[in-house]
Amino acid sequence: MDDALPDALRGDPLRLRQILVNLIGNALKFTSEGGIEIHAVGQRHENGFELHCSVRDSGTGMSTEQQERIFEAFAQADTSTTRRYGGSGLGLAISVNLVHLMGGRIWVDRTPGEGSTFHFVAYLQSPQHAPPAALSPHAVSDRFAARRVLLAEDNPLNQKVAVGILREADYEISVVNDGRQAVAALAQASFYIVLMDVQMPEMDGFAATQLIR
Repeated sequence: MDDALPDALRGDPLRLRQILVNLIGNALKFTSEGGIEIHAVGQRHENGFELHCSVRDSGTGMSTEQQERIFEAFAQADTSTTRRYGGSGLGLAISVNLVHLMGGRIWVDRTPGEGSTFHFVAYLQSPQHAPPAALSPHAVSDRFAARRVLLAEDNPLNQKVAVGILREADYEISVVNDGRQAVAALAQASFYIVLMDVQMPEMDGFAATQLIR
């Protein structure tokens, strides 16, 4: 970390953590030997701070074609049917969205056979410039409503696993089998969060989420 970084910045720690988890996880996955370096630098602006983080690995690197597609949903550097590296390829696409929500951008520098360096820039606020905290218009005041979860999942085994985990955490769970049922359930009751599968019969998770939004 650059010594010039301030002791405190105001931003969304969950978004920052998720981006770093995705980038570092990818670096670990593709680096069988060598090392990984994580750097954080930045500079002040009139109303805030530009944070620049980078994750460099000494792994397999990527081709020009892979570099162009790597941030697309479900794109993977290793697409062979016998690939060594697991995952759905969603982590980087999610990171792109999270960075954009913080007004920044994300990109990759690559050297085939010598590793890759992923960069992202996020715009945060200095504490003295931060606005007073405000309640979200979607804040749930009812402590019971805050424990309600809607699970949209068509696989019975996945339903059983998810329900078991959520009940152990003391959540109240409602289960539906497809996106159409999820939309209908939300029209009838309030839920704190919806866990939405992607591939489902009748209506998939993408279409259902679009309708809900």
